[in-house]
Amino acid sequence: MKLNGWIRLWIVFSACWVVLVGYLAYSDLSSIYTKKTYDVAKEEIGKTEFVFSSAQSDTEINEQIAKELIPLVEKTPKDYVNKVISTPYEKYLKKHASTEIWKYIKIALSPVFALLALGWSFVWVRRGFRSNLTHKRDAAKVRRPLASR
Repeated sequence: MKLNGWIRLWIVFSACWVVLVGYLAYSDLSSIYTKKTYDVAKEEIGKTEFVFSSAQSDTEINEQIAKELIPLVEKTPKDYVNKVISTPYEKYLKKHASTEIWKYIKIALSPVFALLALGWSFVWVRRGFRSNLTHKRDAAKVRRPLASR
């Protein structure tokens, strides 16, 4: 396969763009996959440790603990007391991780292929003008009288 200079330039720019987006995605996605734990203690029931994503804000976590998790612990303490519960973390990952990954894949690949399509379109239009000029030159050569040659 023969690659001209424009295709090679596109490959270099595309690789640089994908590496940059990958770096940004890594820093963003690592916060989603990093865990943080909260100890929740309820008098007369006991202590439970809940695992959350570090991408969640403290207010969001405190709200979830107060509205959802403490009532669960109060309802069935034997299922939660003195255990590490990672259900909130798993739910957050299920809801947010794949959408974030797809977001970064789109950010990485859309400009790359858009630039390629734009370049190919430009080359296609340019070749159309060249072929017209070539045909006109050939036609002009044929029409010249013999005395002017």
